[in-house]
Parts: sequence; C-alpha cells; structure tokens
Amino acid sequence: MTAIIVVVLLLLIVNPTGIWMPSPIAMLLIALLGAAVAVWVGLVWAESIRDEREALHRFIASRFGYVAGLIVLLVAAIAQSVNHALDPWIAFALGAMVVGKLIGLAHGRNRH
Repeated sequence: MTAIIVVVLLLLIVNPTGIWMPSPIAMLLIALLGAAVAVWVGLVWAESIRDEREALHRFIASRFGYVAGLIVLLVAAIAQSVNHALDPWIAFALGAMVVGKLIGLAHGRNRH
C-alpha cells in the first residue's frame, strides 16, 4: 500500500505545466512523498524473512527493482544527452545505484 502511495504522489508531482496543481499543493505533495518514501524504506528494511523461499522472493524483487530503475534512468540519460541537456541528477542517480549495488555486494560478502 505504501508503494502505491509513493507512486501516486510521484505521478501527481510530475506537473510540468502547473495546470492541475498550484505551487503550495506541490510543496505539500513533496513533503508527503518524502514521508511516504521514508515509511516505505522502513517497512522494506524491517521485513523479516522466515525461510529460504521468502529470501529468494525478496532477492528477485530487489533485482527487478534495481534493473527497472537502472533502465529508466539510462533511457532518460540517453534521451537528454541526445538533446544536449543532460540533467546531472540523472547521472548522479545512476552512479548512486551502481555504487550502492557494489557496497551492498561487498557488505554481503564480508558479513555473510
């Protein structure tokens, strides 16, 4: 449910022309989005795994999420580069995903 709230808030915030949302409501939605993401991350982080099957499902879901995010950001970076207007935050997000994956792999190898 929290993930759905995050997605809906993201869709509402993407308001390029300002047609359906005045600025004060946009600021409220940004605050709500931050809170919803914090709750979602907390729920994901606190998941308890009871057996190997649940662990496998969690790993598969994480891999799908990582690859989907990577593909979307890569397509955005390519599209913006073609227009010679690459937003540095897209490159930063791609780099953060890759570095986060490497740190997670190193942490998993050292801890488990």
